[in-house]
Amino acid sequence: MRIAIGVIVIAVIGTVSFSVSKMEPAAPAVDRATIWIDTVKQGSMSRAVRGMGKLVPEEIRWIPATVDGLVERKVLEPGARVAPDTVIIELSNPQLERDTVTAEWDLKAAESSFANFQLQLKSSELTQSAELARLQSEYEYARANYETNLVLYKDGLIQQMKASTASG
Repeated sequence: MRIAIGVIVIAVIGTVSFSVSKMEPAAPAVDRATIWIDTVKQGSMSRAVRGMGKLVPEEIRWIPATVDGLVERKVLEPGARVAPDTVIIELSNPQLERDTVTAEWDLKAAESSFANFQLQLKSSELTQSAELARLQSEYEYARANYETNLVLYKDGLIQQMKASTASG
């Protein structure tokens, strides 16, 4: 009994599969809202091509954008002649504009900080130059005092203790 039911099920599945494979594809359905129904009128004829299928471009050119934009103004109308540098539409992005202003302020702050740092370096350099000049002056004074005391000691005009104290 089970074998007979299995054979019948396989036969039904085979018949249905064969029937479905021989069927023609169904015509595509078109939504009524997407088509225009009208009467023929006399007058100028617009060049509009309608038909079944897909309109596929020969060449696809993508223009990637890393940020969102809003169309502010349409400069040219369809059909106008354009050159490589022709502006077609003007876009805006408030977030990008805010980021630009923030970046400009950050740049000005960094430039100000850099100028301040340069002034601090120049001030430090002048302070160190003044300290060097003071130390050189003290050194020259001490050397001159030592040489004077050495001459006076050799002539016997001052004692050895005062000569060594005055020199050091």
